[in-house]
Amino acid sequence: MISPCNNPLADLVTDGARLGICVEYGRIPLDYHNASRAVRAMAIQILRRHQIVVNEIARLPSGAPLWPEGWAGSITHSMGVGAVAIAKKNAVKTVGIDVEHISRMHDDAWPHVLTKRELLQAQMLSVVKAKEYVVTCFSAKEALFKAISPLNVDPPGFHEVEVHFPMNQIHFTFPFHDILVEDFSGLFRIGEGMVACLVLSRPSAINNQTN
Repeated sequence: MISPCNNPLADLVTDGARLGICVEYGRIPLDYHNASRAVRAMAIQILRRHQIVVNEIARLPSGAPLWPEGWAGSITHSMGVGAVAIAKKNAVKTVGIDVEHISRMHDDAWPHVLTKRELLQAQMLSVVKAKEYVVTCFSAKEALFKAISPLNVDPPGFHEVEVHFPMNQIHFTFPFHDILVEDFSGLFRIGEGMVACLVLSRPSAINNQTN
């Protein structure tokens, strides 16, 4: 499942570009409030380089960022690292990015994050690989939830999504939720004690949008 790399976010910059997604990252403050402000400032600078002049990134009622018309985007930060992903909506419909530090995931959180199948998979791995697997599942689901957030669908819970990792890609199944499996896909990278995940939906995605 896992192919380590030196810097997972650097890999996402390259991989995202192939998908029409601009990914940028950098060092930011450690405390949550200043980290959130810093990563939003990063997003504003990226938009300005694409000739989209904004002074702030507004928030949806859910707290998720509200992106300019015609653009999709996502932000993330963890322990002094921030990242932004943006794309024109002719390339993707929505995008979600997430970065997690592997050391932050405690064993007692596993049952809250994993389905029964995923938990069994983790229990068959070595201690180190199991922790990587669990954090990758968590990060992939977090990125998925961010990609779902702007859409007119009820979001699934952690136990309503199963994650599969063929060849450093992310595939989702929704055995207990009404979302089509082909609507979302993604990729992940692991390195430097971090997991980074990028998830997108294509413009034709989401069956509920037309209901």
